[in-house]
Amino acid sequence: MKDKSQNRGYMAPWESAFDRVLTSLEEFIQRQTTGAVLLMLCAVAAFVIANGPWSDDYHHMLDMRFAFGWEGFALPMSVHHWINVS
Repeated sequence: MKDKSQNRGYMAPWESAFDRVLTSLEEFIQRQTTGAVLLMLCAVAAFVIANGPWSDDYHHMLDMRFAFGWEGFALPMSVHHWINVS
């Protein structure tokens, strides 16, 4: 497999370092297990926050109103509602 840098000519040292990091990140994101792992980590974090000392703040954040739209038309709903809609 050809290296990307061979097609572009000269690359500054920071560009090749960025390419290495970006390639690793792209491979991580494209794996099928990545989405499942991130979803599980977020679920565990939400569980800990909702049942820990920050539970009042967590529930207050879910009840906050968030409007999406423009002047004359807006969809004001709570964050909890926006999460359930998507």
